[in-house]
Amino acid sequence: MKKNHYKTIFRLTILLIMGLLIIGFEKSPNNTSVLTWRSVAIISGFTIFWMLAWSFSSYSTNKVEALTKKLNSFASFVIITFFVLIISIVSAILFNYLYHVLDVHIFGMGDIWKQTPFPHSDLVYPLILMSLMTFFIDRSISFESNLKNAELMATRLKQENVQARYDALKNQIDPHFFFNSLSTLSSIITTDPDLSLKYIVNLSKLYRNTLEEKQNNIVTLRDEFEVLQSYIFLIKIRYPDCLDFRIEIDNETADNIGIHTQSLQLLVENVIKHNFFKEDNPLSIFIYLENRHICVKNQIRKKRTLEDSTKIGLKNIRERYALQGMKIITETIDNHFIVRLPVITLSHNGHCDN
Repeated sequence: MKKNHYKTIFRLTILLIMGLLIIGFEKSPNNTSVLTWRSVAIISGFTIFWMLAWSFSSYSTNKVEALTKKLNSFASFVIITFFVLIISIVSAILFNYLYHVLDVHIFGMGDIWKQTPFPHSDLVYPLILMSLMTFFIDRSISFESNLKNAELMATRLKQENVQARYDALKNQIDPHFFFNSLSTLSSIITTDPDLSLKYIVNLSKLYRNTLEEKQNNIVTLRDEFEVLQSYIFLIKIRYPDCLDFRIEIDNETADNIGIHTQSLQLLVENVIKHNFFKEDNPLSIFIYLENRHICVKNQIRKKRTLEDSTKIGLKNIRERYALQGMKIITETIDNHFIVRLPVITLSHNGHCDN
């Protein structure tokens, strides 16, 4: 609507200028320009005629453009330009004819028109140039508008593609953990009802969060910690006194830091799958903040035989951060494996600013 509004104003401005030039061309018998009812009629008729002519030109040109889409760009441009040139010439000559006929029959200007050749080159040529100029300016405006729309569409499709890929990555949940959790629950439900109740609460909280967070890519680090605590509770029931978790980031700091959902859980799962541990020699896992990175650090105690794995873990997280243009860092220092996740800055409403 706004584009059409500007186009109409542009055309009316051109027509007003051309109408005034025609009136300047029109001379009274004493060779002075006079603004009369005839002049007003000429300007009005001129405006109505050319507004209709341009509307027809735009409509028919769009049809021709649609028919030439299968051709290469240059051939299409030549055909459309030739077509518009023909319309411009026909419209200019037709206006000259109507101007002549109506001026003679309505205003009795036959004597003047007898001295004027038809078609009148001083009238027709400027009208052809005006028509062509308006066409190319209209096309330039339409091209710019279509280009912007195409860029917006491309951006939207890119975002939707990234979102779809991200959702696919988030949906890669390890089924083995769920089955192992049920197995652990079945072993304690008869021996320790109170503990089994807490176990069920934390298990349901963990999977409820998994379902709810399918709509979110980024959460606060504190929210991620709450989910991780439920996961840690379940793991400690399964492996009592075998794991030592240490979170060294306070809640106030965690409230202002963003992280991809379930990243910490996946990293901890990765540590447990690839390292051995036992009660008299527990495995330490540290989570801390360093140089604008959330760090997950563990001792390296590689298992000789790995558990069944979907091989998601670290690769999943790496791809999710890559979709946002971020890179995670992994390194080995003093027999410790460290994964560094870039801090995601949150706006005041809790959404990602990146």
